[in-house]
Amino acid sequence: MRYSYKGVPTCKTPFDLALYQMLLWQQKPRTLIEIGSKWGGSALWFADVLRSFGVDSEIHSVDITPPSISVPGVTFHRGDGRDLATTLPANLMESLPRPIMVVEDADHHCETVLAVLRFFDHWLATGEYIVVEDGIVDDLYDAQYVAKLMGGPRRAIELFLRDRGQHYEIDTSLCDYFGTNVTWNVNDVKYAAMPHHIDFFDWCWVAGLTSVAGLLPITIGQMTAGGALVALLLYVAVRRCRYFGNTAPLVMVLLLFPLVTTQTVSKPWLWALPFLFTFVGGVFADALETRQRKLFLGLSGAILLTQAMLCLALLPEIAR
Repeated sequence: MRYSYKGVPTCKTPFDLALYQMLLWQQKPRTLIEIGSKWGGSALWFADVLRSFGVDSEIHSVDITPPSISVPGVTFHRGDGRDLATTLPANLMESLPRPIMVVEDADHHCETVLAVLRFFDHWLATGEYIVVEDGIVDDLYDAQYVAKLMGGPRRAIELFLRDRGQHYEIDTSLCDYFGTNVTWNVNDVKYAAMPHHIDFFDWCWVAGLTSVAGLLPITIGQMTAGGALVALLLYVAVRRCRYFGNTAPLVMVLLLFPLVTTQTVSKPWLWALPFLFTFVGGVFADALETRQRKLFLGLSGAILLTQAMLCLALLPEIAR
């Protein structure tokens, strides 16, 4: 990578520079945090682009060995991606103007990337992005080098989403903008933080990470948990509910919900939802034809009323 910006080495591909400009214009972050400064070229470029967009922003760039250059609007911090709580303490994070955008571009070791993702998982808000760079390292280098990185960024993202995947979704709108994975951040992750938006852009350099702010698991979970439990109890207790039309979707739900994918970042629980809704709807329809239809209608109304109250209680949080 011989590209430089204003005479400062800047390890970015032309595709990723274009994609970054699109994302910066879309997000207009008031704070940009970069993990991995190297020579400082990226921080310099980010600062100039945001200034040209008329965004009043501040940039914090962290590196074990900060560069010696001075850039207006950029603060270089000495710190370790595996111990960001020391470099970016709570009082600093709480004072940063929103929205925040994070760029993870440190040593590309799985443990480092995973530590960065877990640290910002606590701080990112709905719609904010974290970009994980260099997901392509395991395609560019031999197995021995990748083994030293313990799988690199893509492995870190896979492990992170295994625990927090229900709060994040992958955004392919940038990863595949110039064609499938035409970037240095291939298939790493696609959206930014949710309760944060975590978009991992399938770029070769930039796995865009955007979090879906806990709203998806909250709404879907609360909307279906009560109904699914009642439907399951009815299925067991009421003989007329136990026939093929209800049993088949229930079996599919039980097969898909615990499924874990390894070669691709996905959410098998989403695949199970249509079957779950089919099961719940079928059992409820059968229950309405029993002698206890009034009791059933009362229970259903209580569930819907509870859900409505929960949604109303969430409105202030969503508004923020």
